[in-house]
Amino acid sequence: MMMLVETPDRFFLFKVLDEDKVCNLKDLAEAFKSPALARKVVELKQSMIFQDTSAALHAATRLVKGVPTDGLCDFLKDHCEIDSLGVADARFGNSIFETLNITCLSTRLVMELIKTVKSQFQAFSEINVAHIRSCLSHSFARHNMLFNPDKV
Repeated sequence: MMMLVETPDRFFLFKVLDEDKVCNLKDLAEAFKSPALARKVVELKQSMIFQDTSAALHAATRLVKGVPTDGLCDFLKDHCEIDSLGVADARFGNSIFETLNITCLSTRLVMELIKTVKSQFQAFSEINVAHIRSCLSHSFARHNMLFNPDKV
């Protein structure tokens, strides 16, 4: 199984190396106690970096709507080696399946796996996610905010 993990500045594609360690929630917590243990369970295969803030904003907006971008579809065509892909949102997974015919899983276990990967993110990447998240959230809020001068 592979997993698609989204961050404010890129998509990450992880490959699960040891599916036996992630088959239940108790084993999952044990397998991700440290960055070294986490690297034995999952491996970062590839990442798709957004070119600029507007591309990241576009991808985030499409993600909220449950629709993959063309760039993400191309990325998955090129790098998704296995037929099953773990995603955090079932609607997004259905769109990927309809577009690329890649079976997507969005179970509680997959969501917990994505959360634990994000908790040990420093084991896989050296980006400052907190800073990028803050910058993108401001852009996203301005983009989605509907301003009505009559209500002011």
